[in-house]
Amino acid sequence: MAVTQNLKGTSYPSFKIHKAGPTFYQGTIAPTLSAVNGDMYIQHGADGAVWIYDNTWTKIETGANDAINSFTIYNSVQPTSKNVSHILWGETTDGSETELAPTTSFGIDSTSTSIDSIGVTLDAGNVSGQISIPTDTAGLVEARFIARDAANNEHAGYVIRGVITNDSGSTTLLTSPVEEIIGESTSAWYALLSADDANDSLSVKVSGENGKTIKWTAFVNLTLVTKT
Repeated sequence: MAVTQNLKGTSYPSFKIHKAGPTFYQGTIAPTLSAVNGDMYIQHGADGAVWIYDNTWTKIETGANDAINSFTIYNSVQPTSKNVSHILWGETTDGSETELAPTTSFGIDSTSTSIDSIGVTLDAGNVSGQISIPTDTAGLVEARFIARDAANNEHAGYVIRGVITNDSGSTTLLTSPVEEIIGESTSAWYALLSADDANDSLSVKVSGENGKTIKWTAFVNLTLVTKT
């Protein structure tokens, strides 16, 4: 028989989900208690964070003022198969091509943890807008762009897809990327992806319009496979 109650809280500082499920703990300081893999700990208060236990306690959630510029999910059995996501931004005031980049201010360095058979990496990245493509790697790229000129209430949104390869240090786009214009106030603006062979990387650029200050954000997702 199911029983439903409206409870304000419990007197015990932890609870278990199902008979064989994980245990959730809580406290105001970093966890030091014994646990089993998969258990979680919610640290509340001024230094709030979320932790997961995988042979040791690992923080998986940063504070409210921290930022993450890239996020990687990889198969821990075959780590050369991975998905990497990047947040880039920039500003244009003319029609020159401008490379978008992550912010130069962030709250964490790189850290990693393993959850079941999936590995997760949070990486603050670097200030360059170039996204490194490892040697002997092929990547499916999808970049989503949004642009706004607040002074003139003009906007644009684009999605660009392509395949980039790095074969023995030679980095190229397999074919010309496919662009989809989701919507735009003016056809003068555009976004583009290109292969930077000299740096073995993907370059993400945008172009605006003379006399207009345009803010840009790009979400760039890569699905990668590397020859081992």
